[in-house]
Amino acid sequence: MVRTDRRFTYLDETLHGAHPGECEMENWVTWERGVRGDSGLDNFAFKHEIEFGLSKDVVAAIDLVEWHTTDANGDWTTKYDGTGGELRFRLADPREGIGVAYKTELGIGPRELEWENELILDRWLDRWIVAYNLKIEAEFEGDKTLEYEEGEVAVQQALGASYEVDPMLFLGAEFVYEIPPEWDWGDRQNFFIGPNFSFRGNEWAVTSTALFLADGEATAPEFQLRLIVEFEF
Repeated sequence: MVRTDRRFTYLDETLHGAHPGECEMENWVTWERGVRGDSGLDNFAFKHEIEFGLSKDVVAAIDLVEWHTTDANGDWTTKYDGTGGELRFRLADPREGIGVAYKTELGIGPRELEWENELILDRWLDRWIVAYNLKIEAEFEGDKTLEYEEGEVAVQQALGASYEVDPMLFLGAEFVYEIPPEWDWGDRQNFFIGPNFSFRGNEWAVTSTALFLADGEATAPEFQLRLIVEFEF
């Protein structure tokens, strides 16, 4: 059975996910450092997710909890963000041509509801994997708990390449372009780029990406570091 651990952290892959009848747990942490004019801002976002292999081509997942803690020049705050679920459907295998998958995810929090839909394309080329994602996310917010009113849409595109150094180690790079939800015509858009690596052990894997802001709006983080640890059980 082919190992399908992650090679990227800001992109999804068509073959990634728990095998049929098996489960996998992912623990995410993303560190965002600084914005223009405030280099002392640090944000740490966490996600804990369990995936279930429903069939060869369908994977379901439950986001048990998403939360974050922020340090604004010594003033720390921690907040629960939400819980959600997702379904991913693989339509074509990347080992036989261009891999195609579709993912839909719904997240519900006390003051925010998010519905994300994503097109996933990738291709295996000997030791290389090249991947592309197009993500559209609708966000609804409200001033009262579970009463959502205002809605906005964010669009993100991501491109990545990863090379298999050996069966346990993978090195690559990721590029992320996003139109933030509050964007208006004429505003700056966000471009991030940086290296990644993935290391696989026995029924576990760790993947990390460091992204640097090439250009973007004033509130975009200047640096992001994401780490995902996977366990099979």
